Amino acid sequence: MRIRNIGIGIVLSLFLTAGCCLGTAQAEHAQLTPRQKARSKPVQPPADVPAAPAVSAAPAAQKAEAPLGNDIAVLEERINSLESELKKKQDKPDSKKGFTKTFVGRVFFDSYMAADQDGADPATPHPAVLNNLQNWNGLNDMRLGVRGEGYDILDYFVDLSFIQNTGSSGNNAAVSFKDVYLGVKNVPLLEYVRIGHYRVEDGLSHLVGGTNTTSLEFDDRDFALVRRIGISSRHLWAQQRLRFFTGLFYDNDIATSKRYSSQDNQGTIANFRLTYMPYISRGADGKINGKQFILFGGNYSYVDVTKTADGAPVTFTQRFSGLKIGNVFNSTLDSGSYHKIGLEFAAQDGPFSLQAEAFANVYDNAAVAGVPGLRKDRTVSGTSLLARYFLTGDYRKFSAENATWGAAELRHNLDLRKANDWNYAEWLGAWEVFAKWGYTDSRKLFELGGPACGSVHDITLGLNWYWTSQARWMFDYIHVMPGQIRNGLPRDHSDTDIFAVSFRYHF
Repeated sequence: MRIRNIGIGIVLSLFLTAGCCLGTAQAEHAQLTPRQKARSKPVQPPADVPAAPAVSAAPAAQKAEAPLGNDIAVLEERINSLESELKKKQDKPDSKKGFTKTFVGRVFFDSYMAADQDGADPATPHPAVLNNLQNWNGLNDMRLGVRGEGYDILDYFVDLSFIQNTGSSGNNAAVSFKDVYLGVKNVPLLEYVRIGHYRVEDGLSHLVGGTNTTSLEFDDRDFALVRRIGISSRHLWAQQRLRFFTGLFYDNDIATSKRYSSQDNQGTIANFRLTYMPYISRGADGKINGKQFILFGGNYSYVDVTKTADGAPVTFTQRFSGLKIGNVFNSTLDSGSYHKIGLEFAAQDGPFSLQAEAFANVYDNAAVAGVPGLRKDRTVSGTSLLARYFLTGDYRKFSAENATWGAAELRHNLDLRKANDWNYAEWLGAWEVFAKWGYTDSRKLFELGGPACGSVHDITLGLNWYWTSQARWMFDYIHVMPGQIRNGLPRDHSDTDIFAVSFRYHF
């Protein structure tokens, strides 16, 4: 029985082994091609065929090595280059560990020429107000300053001017401070705080530095608040599209240059500005590039006027187009305070940009000239519109942090070359054309400060030729049209054409 069981086990084992071998053979046979499926006997080679001689593999070709001397020279050159780069990094101040400094400056040469100046209409009882204009050529502005950052949380700027009262017969050279401030970033609740002597934010055009202006000067300068001593804070929300500025300023004689309009001896100024950009373009890195945007904004300032020591009323000079030549109207204003309100709009799509602003100065309780005890509120208003276009496809940068225009972003600088005794221009730089209209109306001040108050229109057409973003020629044509001296009188007829040329360089 035991033998029978062993025999059965042996038979089963043989059966399983045969089945496995048969399955393996079928699997291998299934992978053969149809021709290979036919079973045939293997063909044996003839016995007399000599074996092929063994061929030794050729050694792999090795790359020719450069001479050892060349390798040493290349290594020495590379080591020297790395040491030089390392030294530059070590010598360069790190704003996270200390203060950095960058020297900046500017030199402006201007030329004004008045032509086609008409006199007063004999039929009107008032004189021409543009009959004292004179041509002028010379150094408009020369400055030297230093700016930088410190410890990754501070920034500073000190700017000195060496020209004073430019564009008038009283022009002289003197050193005076312009911007002198220190800023602190990441301040709890206040975000960014600045303290020092800098611009009050009472309009978009008033914040553009002279290095980046489109025409020779900005509009409504005579009724702007310009620079003051103060402290302010700036807030940014909605990915830098919403910006709010608030500051408290006080007038002082730290800037000894000539003052304009009703700025003389002003006291405390409370200043607010709010801007919103519903759309602004960003680069591939997600950062704002300012190439395309739309901006709406407004500003408000309350000015508590401080009179001069001898009690004289505040004076102002009303000019045209911001040029520093000629006066349209001069007057005095005896008011203890006034409100300055402004609206602003700007839009840009690459080379084309548009800017519009309007302002109103409301003078409280102003004394009426010649009538003791009588006071009235009076308003000076104005507006301006500026359109510009780069013929060469360039554009002006716009800073979302400061909500103002910056330098022009050029595709190509001016590039002059010589080839075969011929001079030619590889690139002609950038060309920008613009048109601007401005209007200021002070007729309501007539009974407050005498007869020298009225309205003025001015139209400016211009061309800017950029050699680089730091050097340019400016060509302006300005047509000035004084309006009514006061209500009830016909308009003044002393229209004037002015041609202006300027070369401006900054670094």
